[in-house]
Amino acid sequence: MTALTAPRNTLKKLGDIQGYPVKGGVILYQGGIAGVEAGLAVPGGTADSVSVGRVEQTVDATNAVDGELNVTVEAGIFQLASDGSIVAANIGVPAYLADDQTVTSTSTQPLAGNILAVDAGGVWVRIGI
Repeated sequence: MTALTAPRNTLKKLGDIQGYPVKGGVILYQGGIAGVEAGLAVPGGTADSVSVGRVEQTVDATNAVDGELNVTVEAGIFQLASDGSIVAANIGVPAYLADDQTVTSTSTQPLAGNILAVDAGGVWVRIGI
């Protein structure tokens, strides 16, 4: 390619909000963490999923086939419940998802993201790819 010699409409996609096709047979609840497994959104904490962010609106795919429905997910910093294994000394290290709303220090669970803070309300974690 050569350098521009005229204005260009460079397309952009906001990285914080993404849509994903949903795996059939699951429910993704608003406020829960979503993971993506084999290209389909699943509740966070599912064995082989990659955490992508917070579910913006509940999607019930219990009677749907894979990819029939879509979910909107926002990446960012979110306060999650703790299983009690995370303390302030864990700030800066990874947190893992025990389920779609609870983080743990157990590294055999799917990665949630890095711990930014721990307070009386829970654990603040940066989530998203």
